[in-house]
Amino acid sequence: MPDMVYNSVVMCAACAMRAQSFETFLKGLDMEGVQGDIGLFGHFLPRPASADWFHWNVQRYGTKWDVPDPTWERDDLAFHLKFETAWSPPIPFYKFIESADGGDWMVDAIFHSAAERWVGRYACGSSKTWKYNFEDPKWRDRLPHKIVHEVELDRIYAEWLEDH
Repeated sequence: MPDMVYNSVVMCAACAMRAQSFETFLKGLDMEGVQGDIGLFGHFLPRPASADWFHWNVQRYGTKWDVPDPTWERDDLAFHLKFETAWSPPIPFYKFIESADGGDWMVDAIFHSAAERWVGRYACGSSKTWKYNFEDPKWRDRLPHKIVHEVELDRIYAEWLEDH
């Protein structure tokens, strides 16, 4: 079983038409789950039927599986999504939607691997990751505050302390 990566993403559409189309798609996922083998990533970048699904997904999405069940909220043109991916965040997918169709989307994503103890952020076409070690008393000082808050590292640290 893969280590799962928690993703918290803000995707902003360039226009109301794109936002409405995406909201309609997301509402369909809420009701039915994956629609004809198409989840969140496949909505923007469908996998060809003849493709080796595993290698194609890893190369184009950056992760093993599509996302059938993101939680989401809409705020005007911005969508706040939360979901998990296998082993890694979907960086190639983010780069694709920012560049496809004239760059109709902007992405700001925070991601976290509890098993591997790293956090990261993707914004403006690039990503950065930070490792952490709870045995280091200054672990929090080495990470961006927004990421510590978003992935609830203080809560995870408190649970870790109870076990050690």
